[in-house]
Amino acid sequence: MAPKDPISSAYDPARSHLEKEEVCEHIEDVPSPRAVLAARYTEFERNLSFFQTTKLYWRSCLWCLYAMLVVFNFGIDGIIAGYQVATPKFREDYGTAIESGGLTVYVVPATWISVFGAVSQITSAVGAILTGYMADKIGRRYTTVVSCVISIGGVAAQFWSQESLGILCAGKAINGIAVGMWIVIGPTYVSEVAPLRVRGVLSGMINTVIFAGVFLFTGVMYVVAARPDASAYKVPFACQWIIPGLVLVTFLVWPESPVWLARVGKPEEARRAIDRLHGKNSSIDKEGMIAQIEETLALELSFRKSGQESNSIWECFNAANRQRTLTTMWIYACQYLSGNTLVLGYQTYFYQLVVGWSAEKSFAVGLGSTGFFFACNIIAWCFIANLRRRLLLVWGQFGAAASLFILAGCSSTGTTSGLYAAVAFMFIWVSRTPALFLPGLW
Repeated sequence: MAPKDPISSAYDPARSHLEKEEVCEHIEDVPSPRAVLAARYTEFERNLSFFQTTKLYWRSCLWCLYAMLVVFNFGIDGIIAGYQVATPKFREDYGTAIESGGLTVYVVPATWISVFGAVSQITSAVGAILTGYMADKIGRRYTTVVSCVISIGGVAAQFWSQESLGILCAGKAINGIAVGMWIVIGPTYVSEVAPLRVRGVLSGMINTVIFAGVFLFTGVMYVVAARPDASAYKVPFACQWIIPGLVLVTFLVWPESPVWLARVGKPEEARRAIDRLHGKNSSIDKEGMIAQIEETLALELSFRKSGQESNSIWECFNAANRQRTLTTMWIYACQYLSGNTLVLGYQTYFYQLVVGWSAEKSFAVGLGSTGFFFACNIIAWCFIANLRRRLLLVWGQFGAAASLFILAGCSSTGTTSGLYAAVAFMFIWVSRTPALFLPGLW
């Protein structure tokens, strides 16, 4: 005779009330088929090596890199002010003529230099805040499209500013909104789409994409900055149209995040997005992937209903989360407090103004410095994978601060050897600083 099913026996009227309660508790502990499928898929991903993951999920990895294209322009926006101020023709058209030793010298007023360099940092905070709301309402893809349209308009104002510093800074402010949106939307898409084993690497590559933009833009400035006509500064402005324009003509083939589609109640569209992300590879358990997404969203919903989690941003600052939030904010602040605005943004202007080099030599050395930074950034991947984040942050910041103090001291000597030592410590700063950027992104 077959043994009784323990679940069906829970409804045997002959059993005691206590026994029925115990069996009902047992029934509630039995995971749902979706939970089992999700757990099995998660375990499958965890057991893959890095190279197995990239081989299996290469399509979604490429789409993650596509999502980070816009971050490329974040790097350009961060240094364009300092590089344009170092361009002789830009200073002639936008600056003020002063007499110095019988020579006419053109300078941009310090106030406008400050506004031109800082205004996009302010408006990017606005863009970052808007992105969270927009990305939840219209999705990651269309939020990116909106940001690209804003950027094209802001760059157009800079390009056709007609030697007006006011219009130029207004255009920089508009573009700053898009810049703030990019630095949020790119990592958000990667965190939702990238396979588990390579998620950290792809997140860390965001910083590499930023400095790829810095490096290539420095190369453009090296080629055009010494030109005697307006193309010396108009070509760099126009370079900012390339990535947004590329996104606008290709975004329809870019799969939306299946996590967002599932969250807004579009499971069938989420399945189609997964098909587009991964192709027809039968080795990928797409039903397991959907189950994993739905199980995670169900868990989030249960937390909210129980009062353990809310959608409010103020939740980040309650007693339980405040220290973690402030620590994260401080890590990101260290990236700017480390001196990158001076060394990466205004180094070429420093070479001309303090060291006395020509525009051509200044941009050549600036290109070498930026290339060195880019190489150190890639080398830092090895350290971030094997050393503690706190160790890299603390000692990286200490090294950057020491380099800046020595740089300032050497610059004040007024001697040729002192000035060359200051340039050398700019390169030393470059070699130490990638350790400050990657831990915050991982």
